Amino acid sequence: MNKAIVFFYNIKNFADFEKFYIDILFPKVHSRPEVICTNVTTVNQDETNTTDVQIIIETVFESESALYKDLATPESKQLMQMIVESSLADFYFYLGTEQRFDFKETAI
Repeated sequence: MNKAIVFFYNIKNFADFEKFYIDILFPKVHSRPEVICTNVTTVNQDETNTTDVQIIIETVFESESALYKDLATPESKQLMQMIVESSLADFYFYLGTEQRFDFKETAI
């Protein structure tokens, strides 16, 4: 699976952040034909968290070529600009490929 991964920290207001992403950004992202789904992880804010990361958002694309094709479009550039201009949080942006390993034995 190929993903655009964003790590958010220093979120100024969680309600505003959630409203922006769920009500405004996600509908635009998910109107893109190359997008399969979005995963949102809220990072536990306890002693196990050794970073300032608060939210991780992963948008999954059909393929690596679909990911790069989509990122080159004016629409995707506009979405990225919306994120930057929102000033709701600081963030790191990465592209990646997921590998999944499942070592559980299946009963026959």
